[in-house]
Amino acid sequence: MKHLKVIISGFFFAIIAMAMMLMPGEGRAASKKLLAMGSTQSSSSHYAYFVAVAKVINTKVPDVSISVVETGASVDNINRIKKGDLDLGMTTVHLQYQAYHGMGPWKDKPIKDQYVMWVYQPAPQNFVVREDSGVKSVYDLAGKPFNPGIRGSATEKTVEAILDALAIVPEFYRGGTEDTVAGIKDKRFDTSYGLPKAEGVKRITPNYSHNPQLKEATP
Repeated sequence: MKHLKVIISGFFFAIIAMAMMLMPGEGRAASKKLLAMGSTQSSSSHYAYFVAVAKVINTKVPDVSISVVETGASVDNINRIKKGDLDLGMTTVHLQYQAYHGMGPWKDKPIKDQYVMWVYQPAPQNFVVREDSGVKSVYDLAGKPFNPGIRGSATEKTVEAILDALAIVPEFYRGGTEDTVAGIKDKRFDTSYGLPKAEGVKRITPNYSHNPQLKEATP
């Protein structure tokens, strides 16, 4: 898979936590506070970052023990933190904004007790297509088998919002990173969200300043 074309947009990854977790305790606990931190699928490069974060915190903060939980990424993390299954986890700034204001997946159901702790990475979103797919622009994705990202991830929801705003309806293929890469290699489908690791790529960047509908779709 040497020749790919890429369409790029982007967002910022952040760590969120419940408000109760951020409040100072009344006294020093007799034992370590056990915290569950939601990450993403272990096949993602972000998973390694969370393992490293947990190691640093566990080493430097004696009263805390953090375990990394493999999850469906951003949307899944927000929902599981709300349920109390996680204490903190990965999301993106724009999805946390939507959750707080009751937009997108949380329409009319705002989550007011989750806050951004820190932002750790700006990240491009790459729409990757095989060169022999016949796809020359994002509009050519209509009717094509296309993986929008890991199920429950910020990528999935953002890509869906972008395509919906542009009235583009692909044939969505749902699967994890490994399944998607395998599907493109064996030509079960030709297009996907992904991070290209090949020579001969072409990048087509949507211009948000000329697409107000994209700004509205991804606040």
